[in-house]
Amino acid sequence: MNLDLNKLAHKIDDALVNETSETLNKWLNNKRTTTDKIKKNMKSLAKHEAFMNAIKTGQAKTKAQLVYLSLLQEPRTIEFFRTNLQMAHQSCTAAISKLEDAGWVYKLRTVRSGKNAFTLYAAETNLEDAKTRAEKMMEYKRQEWFKRGLKNGWIQTEVDSSLLELRNFGNEVQDKFQGD
Repeated sequence: MNLDLNKLAHKIDDALVNETSETLNKWLNNKRTTTDKIKKNMKSLAKHEAFMNAIKTGQAKTKAQLVYLSLLQEPRTIEFFRTNLQMAHQSCTAAISKLEDAGWVYKLRTVRSGKNAFTLYAAETNLEDAKTRAEKMMEYKRQEWFKRGLKNGWIQTEVDSSLLELRNFGNEVQDKFQGD
């Protein structure tokens, strides 16, 4: 097969005739973003695999791993971890928050006992569902951060219109998140 470089050059010129530096830069940035997302997903997948490997092999050592291992048996409350695993309250909430951010743990429901209310947490065992939960949690936290910034005045909508776009996008994600 012979490659005619002149024909190729003309085809490239024809394809680029309507492009501006702005549209080409946008395309290039989109490609960079896609590459960054792929790298991030690969790193995230490696973390998930390492986490699950520690659970499956009985090598759970961190507090988050111990909490998750316990949640695999049945849904539990923070009080369970404080009592049975003898963990400090702050350690429990930090481990659960980390697991929620990763998508491996979710709030199943609120249980009432007299005047007290306890959150019942459950373990997620499906990798795809865990990734979806992690993405929803990240968007939810981003939206909450934005609301806090507007309320406290450290984000000014007149100054940064791109944050307004993020807010509008975040509202859509938040609606989906709260619908679960």
